Amino acid sequence: QIPSLASSSDLRVSSRKRCLSLHQSRSLHHQIPHKSAMAAATARVGKKLVFFGAPGVGKGTYAGRIAPKLGIPTISTGDIVRAEIKAGSELGAKVQEFNDKGQLVPDEIVTAMVKKRLAEPDAAEGYILDGYPRTLQQARDLAEFQDVDCVVNLSLPDDILVAKLLGRRMCADCGKNYNVTEIKEPGYEMPPLLPKPADCDTCKGQPKLVSRQDDVEEVIRDRLAVYKKETLPLVG
Repeated sequence: QIPSLASSSDLRVSSRKRCLSLHQSRSLHHQIPHKSAMAAATARVGKKLVFFGAPGVGKGTYAGRIAPKLGIPTISTGDIVRAEIKAGSELGAKVQEFNDKGQLVPDEIVTAMVKKRLAEPDAAEGYILDGYPRTLQQARDLAEFQDVDCVVNLSLPDDILVAKLLGRRMCADCGKNYNVTEIKEPGYEMPPLLPKPADCDTCKGQPKLVSRQDDVEEVIRDRLAVYKKETLPLVG
């Protein structure tokens, strides 16, 4: 069963609860606070991990830097969905049908895709799940076929989340993510993440940066509200 999480202002590890809780207070983009401690802590409790957190909190950034240290893949539902659609699989066709109608993909289809991905050889020793489970039913489903070792909960105040999401950009050619927002508030210092020549052989540090169509404040606040209603209850 996935343990619930208590909120914390620091990084904490509980062997009994098998969980980590982190409230960010430093730069997310250029260096991750406690990343060595997080990697060491998760290695102690196991390598089958779930990362929780609101949209824009930095789950993908944390996962992308910690997973290589642990020798495990980062598995996001977004990547899985795109891969299934691109492959033209039966699951991908079902997802595309719901997307075309503007409807949420049912829990059972999302779980089926995640279960299929976790059965691949590179996930045998562990993984970081980013974006799953999102609902109580998905959490129950996950517990039926996986014994999760550790849950990581990331949190930031809503106003900082909104600012980060409004500043999110991606390369129109290669899809690499950047952020043009600079946040300087008491207790929070987050420099912008800007392109560098070494980022991409195609862009060479001068990409055409574009925003996601849904990165507008009204939509962002709606997504945060959905997260608080559907996913936040999972972390207690």
